[in-house]
Amino acid sequence: MPYPSPSNLTDLQSLAREIRSARRHAMPTDPESGDSDHNGIDVDLVFPKLPPETEPEAAATDLDIGSVVDLLPEDAQPDGEDLPLDLVSLLAKTDEDGTDDDDAGPIALDPTSGITIGPELLGGEEDEADAGYDDLAAEPLPNLGADDEGWNDPADPPLLGLVGDEPPPPPSENPWRWEPMATHSARCPSIAVGTDIVATGGHGLSWLEAPHGTAVRVASHVHLVSVALVGPVPTLALAVTTGGELLRIARDGLVTPCEVRHVLEPRDWAARLELHTLTSGVTSSVLARTSSGTLLRSEDGGRRFAVIDLGGPVIALGTGIDAPLALVRSAAGLSLARGSHDGATWVRRPLPPTAAGVADGDAPLVAGVDSCVLLARVGYGVAMSTDGGATYRQIPGLATATTLAVGRLGGRPAAWFALYSETHDTTDLVLLDLDREEATRVARIEPTDPDDASADVAALAWDDSAGRLWAVGGFGVGTFSPPRQ
Repeated sequence: MPYPSPSNLTDLQSLAREIRSARRHAMPTDPESGDSDHNGIDVDLVFPKLPPETEPEAAATDLDIGSVVDLLPEDAQPDGEDLPLDLVSLLAKTDEDGTDDDDAGPIALDPTSGITIGPELLGGEEDEADAGYDDLAAEPLPNLGADDEGWNDPADPPLLGLVGDEPPPPPSENPWRWEPMATHSARCPSIAVGTDIVATGGHGLSWLEAPHGTAVRVASHVHLVSVALVGPVPTLALAVTTGGELLRIARDGLVTPCEVRHVLEPRDWAARLELHTLTSGVTSSVLARTSSGTLLRSEDGGRRFAVIDLGGPVIALGTGIDAPLALVRSAAGLSLARGSHDGATWVRRPLPPTAAGVADGDAPLVAGVDSCVLLARVGYGVAMSTDGGATYRQIPGLATATTLAVGRLGGRPAAWFALYSETHDTTDLVLLDLDREEATRVARIEPTDPDDASADVAALAWDDSAGRLWAVGGFGVGTFSPPRQ
């Protein structure tokens, strides 16, 4: 469009003012709204023709005054190219609610322009990661808290497991008396109690015929970590050295090596051996468990051993008053196995899930007397069953129990636990009345020489004939005695 000459600018400006005034008073009908102007009158605008002397050149007679805008400088126009400029379209609203293109973007902008969608975006066969999602969405999700047997019934007890800081049982009004034995001041890791005889391991094997009798030490050239007594009136003990060797040690000091590797798999040859005395008093059998979970039994005082298959590795072995107990791990889960008085035959029953948190871990403890079964593990407390292992419940205050023993006190079933405090290097002895399910602290062990000894208890054993509890550990050997009646 040619530029108007300066001589015509004044007339053009006047004409533009008249046009704007006419438009303000005309109010034409909006064809899209379906409404007329305020008076229902359609107005046609007729513009006067300019005088001949004020008319621009013929090329400028088609000037649309309503489209006059500030044009770009001449040097900004592209050379040799006409750019169509539609200001009405560019300035138009982008949607019906008045939102401009700063918010909603240009009209009809296709973000997929120039993009070819591959088969992986269309859900084709190449999308392996999404395979099967339709099936998952179509089927209802299972109840994650249930199993086929429905043990998660709301009436069932909660799962027993890791316990936090909890107060220990209250102190007893009738404390027990602690008597360390001066002849056994060195660390002692193991003990076995028989009828009128006690054997302890450590630097050699010590025989004690009575609680206050003089100890007779034999085989002092070896260090023993596990011992077991043989026979109703023991005159022979089996012992395991720190190097893993199994020995038969008589009361007169005669030492005879025993061979067990021939009954073990080669992978178990380096496993540690743990011995257990059968306390029924009518058998000469002895049980042993390897650290890899193999259960062994000897019925001839350790001369020959046989492997007992309980369907999986034995993770814990405990000698109850009437029968040995074992925790067995198999593909079906944990089970409690109860043996005959001589350990020749065993019966297993599944361990309920409520007790698995206590039993399934490193170094659990198991013991039993009458119909009571006790499970313990450091940090997980103590679970007790009074129906032979069918159901369990947790005993509070015993989270730090490190050792366990069972017996009968005054004809009533009882259990004893050692609660060790590493911070204070002290051990509290806890008596649990299994009939009343009452636990009380009855005694405390404190080291007499902190530089050479510790109050931690390695093992407890109840001596029913003497009516006292034996303890061995960093302090050596000692006994707990109930108060005199």
